[in-house]
Amino acid sequence: MFRRWRMLVIAAVTAAASSLALAAPAAAHDDIASSVPADRSVIDAPISSAEIDFGEVIGDSVELFLTYDPGDGSTVDVGGETTKTGDTTARVDFPELTVEGTYFLRYLAPVPSDGHVMVGAISFTWGAPTAIDEGNDDVRFSSPRSRERIDEPITFAELEFDFDIDDDIQLDLVYDRGDGENFDELGGTTTKTGPSGARLDFDLLEDEGTYFIRYTGTATASGGEVRGATSFTYGDPSSSDSGFPVLPFALAAALILGAGAWFSLRRANTADDEIDDDDTHADDDELTPA
Repeated sequence: MFRRWRMLVIAAVTAAASSLALAAPAAAHDDIASSVPADRSVIDAPISSAEIDFGEVIGDSVELFLTYDPGDGSTVDVGGETTKTGDTTARVDFPELTVEGTYFLRYLAPVPSDGHVMVGAISFTWGAPTAIDEGNDDVRFSSPRSRERIDEPITFAELEFDFDIDDDIQLDLVYDRGDGENFDELGGTTTKTGPSGARLDFDLLEDEGTYFIRYTGTATASGGEVRGATSFTYGDPSSSDSGFPVLPFALAAALILGAGAWFSLRRANTADDEIDDDDTHADDDELTPA
């Protein structure tokens, strides 16, 4: 009985440890070694290529892809052609940049040593960062201010336009995940606060990072469409890290395996008890006079 219990426990612990060991390499691949341009750097001249050193041997199917952030919560694909330049490096070539602003270089690189795939993005800026409402002829004032960094979460934002707007004005809150590709539409409720003003109410911010207040509507005088966005940052800017949280899943797997071992142990105990009962009844039958 003790031997069976010990084997079940050893099997459960071994399986749990294996799950954690398999998770460890994935967590270790979150960071690249270096890049040109460097992550979050500002360059003075347009470029036509970028390179990443992943810090470990990568597969031939590595892919790099450039996107441009126009500052309105969307992305513009620039693309490029990827070339593996060394055991740990790859370069992407694209048409020479013609628009100043913020760019994201996304990467997907398989690691043959363990089958893991490195996925993420770096960012860099050529010239001035992507403009939101600075120099924007639409917005005269915004709260939070354009590109303002706030320390406390908020539940509303306000825009004051440089002209009167119609009642169809629509504001929406958008969260930038920081990978140059994924944006969460958080919505909100728009209220027109005056001839040229509007307010957006939304749930209390939970995640730190970069947010956009996107607006669409109609200018009263001209009847022309009004479209654009302002931005602000709550806490730290959105990170380009896209590592997958493997450890919590490994821990959950360990708990499930442990629970399975416990139920197996219970079944084993029940079976042993039944065998003992049968043996006892058999002994009683032998001792009972005919």
